[in-house]
Amino acid sequence: MKIPNDVELSLKGLIESFATPIFVKDREHRWVMFNESFCALVGRTREQLLGRSDYEFFPKEQADTFWAKDELVFTSGVENVNDEPITTASGETRWLNTTKTRFTDAGGVQRLVGCIRDRTIEKHATDELRLKSTLLQALDEASIVGTLLVAHADDRVVYANRRFAEIWDLPPEVAGTVDSRLIAAVLDKVVDPEAFQERIRYLYDHPEETSRDEILLRDGRVFERYSAPLRGAQDEYCGRVWNFRDITELRKLESLKAEVKQRRELASLKDQFVGTVSHELRTPLALVMTAVDSLRKGLAGDLSPKQRDVAELCHRNILRLSRMINNLLDISRLEAGTAKSRIGRLDLKDFLEDMAANYRMMGRVKSLKLQIAAAKDFPDVRADPEMLMQVLDILLDNAERFASKQIVVRASPTPGGARIEVIDDGPGVPPDRIADLFNKFSQVARSVGGGYKGTGLGLAICKEILALHGSTIHVDSPPGMGARFYFRLHAWEEPGAPHRRGKKGVSNHG
Repeated sequence: MKIPNDVELSLKGLIESFATPIFVKDREHRWVMFNESFCALVGRTREQLLGRSDYEFFPKEQADTFWAKDELVFTSGVENVNDEPITTASGETRWLNTTKTRFTDAGGVQRLVGCIRDRTIEKHATDELRLKSTLLQALDEASIVGTLLVAHADDRVVYANRRFAEIWDLPPEVAGTVDSRLIAAVLDKVVDPEAFQERIRYLYDHPEETSRDEILLRDGRVFERYSAPLRGAQDEYCGRVWNFRDITELRKLESLKAEVKQRRELASLKDQFVGTVSHELRTPLALVMTAVDSLRKGLAGDLSPKQRDVAELCHRNILRLSRMINNLLDISRLEAGTAKSRIGRLDLKDFLEDMAANYRMMGRVKSLKLQIAAAKDFPDVRADPEMLMQVLDILLDNAERFASKQIVVRASPTPGGARIEVIDDGPGVPPDRIADLFNKFSQVARSVGGGYKGTGLGLAICKEILALHGSTIHVDSPPGMGARFYFRLHAWEEPGAPHRRGKKGVSNHG
């Protein structure tokens, strides 16, 4: 049955009212109705298009595709949606999203109705974005920096480049998993897993902070780690980006340069000072010590109270000078590798209790409270008792000069050993001088502090002694909140068992 003219006119008016290109084809695939938007899209007039098919305007390959899709709609009655290119009258290729459906009128006549969305601009933008993404990925994959992106909401790894998996020696299925599994996979690779985890937890708890630090690996490598918040289009916090760079060779070069410079600067001073100590100080000092001891013991007659005070003052200053000389000779032997250590199995808890008892018996820290805070159970550790006592003696002597009310010696077990801390409640160390603390002849003044000024060798001696134990010494000193010196000792392992040791002079911090 033929559609009444008034109905056909109404249908034409309806189609024409749409800005979206719309067309109608008969069963022979010829255009029988369309709107002006469709004409504008293909670049043809009504007269050119009416009653014609795709083969008269488009390349054969395109026309074959259009015909096949139209025929499928006619025969199946199933709506067809496709992205497809067309070539306009001007030769331009445009990308269309076309929806085609079959319409059967009251007389049983079938027609095909098509609705078109021109997505050429969208496709060009998508292609450009895809190209940029591909280029960025190619650059990232060629980078020497290992990159990891972690989503905040679900601990999911959004992206891990090839270099990340490579430098951490991780299989792809682990590198692309969740952050918690990644951390577990690399813990046995770092020297200080506890500090490594603490830093990660801190940064996730403080999403606004960026961080740059260094990680020491058990195989001797050093990684620089940089982390920053990952933000979305609306500046919302989405997670964290982690970058890892292997700076092992760079640090070796820097260390070598610094060592050469330092050796040149200190060689002359050291030779001169050691010569003075050896030939001009030790012999007369021994004579003076003998004479003062004779006076103190009354061998030269009874002394008045005032004379006894003077003798005691001389005795204390001689001991001070003797300590300075011994420190100098100790650091010389340690650096030359001639210091003899007797590292063996040590019960740390008994050792600390004996140390505290000796200090109290000798009258040390008279005006201060000395607190020993030690856990109940400790693994036996690898240590030379005399050298360890020398380290603690230096740290306690240092704490005595600056503490206000108390000194705390804290010991706690850690994975693979024990951690020892000496804490004072003094004014703390200036932040810009912390890096100099463990250098030879370096004296860092605090805002208050009594006692004498030594040679600046004590902490350098601690550093060298702990290096013999495969450990390092560190300090935390928030401004105005005292100082906390700490180091780790390795657990005792029976002879023949594999033993992992830290690297001399390199931080165990993660």
